[in-house]
Amino acid sequence: MSKKSLGMRYITRLKNGYWVRKTYNYETFKMFFGFKTYGGVKSALDAAIVYRDQLVEKYGNLFSVKTKHQHNKTGVIGINWNCRTNPVRPSSVINTFRAQAPAKNEESKTATTFSIKKEGLWNAFYMAVTWRLDRLGAFGMSPMLFEDTKLAFFDFIHYYIARINEEGDVRVRQEMTSVICKLIEDKVTPDDIKNYVIVKWVPLVDM
Repeated sequence: MSKKSLGMRYITRLKNGYWVRKTYNYETFKMFFGFKTYGGVKSALDAAIVYRDQLVEKYGNLFSVKTKHQHNKTGVIGINWNCRTNPVRPSSVINTFRAQAPAKNEESKTATTFSIKKEGLWNAFYMAVTWRLDRLGAFGMSPMLFEDTKLAFFDFIHYYIARINEEGDVRVRQEMTSVICKLIEDKVTPDDIKNYVIVKWVPLVDM
């Protein structure tokens, strides 16, 4: 794929600027180009494209949704997604995000789960990420926490949609489908995530 045909690949438009994000060999390269900082929308986009093209020239244009750990498909280290038939109650499905973090002391929790059925797909994901960062003492270190979490979620939802179409267990597939329908309707889901899911998933349902 030539640079001319890259379009907006690796570039996401946010409310106040453009975010460039590309992963290579388990390392993520990212930079924010704000409208105010770069003197307008066009200048910010031009700068983002230059940075994106530099990354592609240096690291290539291969796309992968793989994460650092083989069994972690969320795009965030320490956050794992689990969706499977409940071994105790086979008629139900377990669907959760599990967040892990080093213990601060002997009394602190090192892991917790967030129910996707209860919280919704996006909200449970965000809660898991912020819980882990809080345990790591990372709050306040990144003003782009919300936007960066959204970008990681875009990677996850890409994998999630592919998984729906490949899932052989009818109950698990129904659970995943129900969750993604609620994601689109949920008021707390960011609009750009809703729009992405509508474009990427709804056409597959209509086929």
